[in-house]
Amino acid sequence: MNGKRWLAGALVLPALVATSSCAGGDKPTRGPHAAMSGQTVPRAAAHRIAAEYGGAEAFLPRRVPAGFAFSRWWTASDCGPCGLRLVVRFVKPHSGLKWETFFPEQPVRRPECRHQPYVVSVIDGRKVSYRRRRGVEMAWMCLPAHYHETVVVSHRRDRGDDVTARDLERMVASAQPEPPGRARGRRFELPTRAMTHTMQRTYRLPFFLPRFLPRGFVFTGWKVNPRDFAYEKRRTLLLWLGRDGTRLRWTVLSGVDRYGECPRDRFAQHTFVSHARRVFFGAGIHGATAHTCLPRHAVGNTRPLEVELWYDIRLDRKKMRRRAVRMVASARLFRP
Repeated sequence: MNGKRWLAGALVLPALVATSSCAGGDKPTRGPHAAMSGQTVPRAAAHRIAAEYGGAEAFLPRRVPAGFAFSRWWTASDCGPCGLRLVVRFVKPHSGLKWETFFPEQPVRRPECRHQPYVVSVIDGRKVSYRRRRGVEMAWMCLPAHYHETVVVSHRRDRGDDVTARDLERMVASAQPEPPGRARGRRFELPTRAMTHTMQRTYRLPFFLPRFLPRGFVFTGWKVNPRDFAYEKRRTLLLWLGRDGTRLRWTVLSGVDRYGECPRDRFAQHTFVSHARRVFFGAGIHGATAHTCLPRHAVGNTRPLEVELWYDIRLDRKKMRRRAVRMVASARLFRP
């Protein structure tokens, strides 16, 4: 794919955080344990998960208990330095399974992998632990060869859905990593036209999307936050993009900026003019940001607009800084 066309493919709306979910109409992934009757993660969703979370770290099940189907996925963080945690939901009427991956720096809900007194089974040569606590049963597996990553599936025991401890253990034991999450055979993957139309209907305000991405990046999901969400107090459109665990975040904010970054950013490290737009740029410990501000009525907007690109600091170099400024300055306008 070249940068002048929108990607053709099935990309879908994320459920909440950060990150993303996929409709169940895609074909499920297949593997050596695909004989179970539940629906595993579809290929398109697995591709986006690997792009945002990293293919080698995105352990997904090849077995799912009967009657359960993939529902949605997202990434979350339990604390500032904890990094991201992958969450995948599988559902059936009146019940659900929660699949999660943890790393050692995520101690909040991560099960103990050493000296734990819980039941341990060996399935397909893998040690799987199991416990019941406060109406919730959990099976998990620790992977020392993968930076001590932990794969967990949990389930409420009062749902009457005939899920057994053995079902959960077999599901965990079937976990396998994904291929590298990046655009295959093309430069990058932007939202489809159909997805863009959905954004227009949902956001209901003028907004901008990038015309191109750094090579290999994949659009993974989006959401709209209402005006009273968190601390922004502005109606916000968020997009996530990833390349095998390296992330970009594209943000459009509508409303008056109360933090002093628009219409002028006196804290910006650099200011550039590109495509007749003034773009502010700054880099920090975890990432770098390029953003531009548009006053009222500049593009048919009744409230001020801010367009922002954040990228992972691992990408930071002169070429990426110039590219980030161009991405913001040359962004394409969409109207409701």
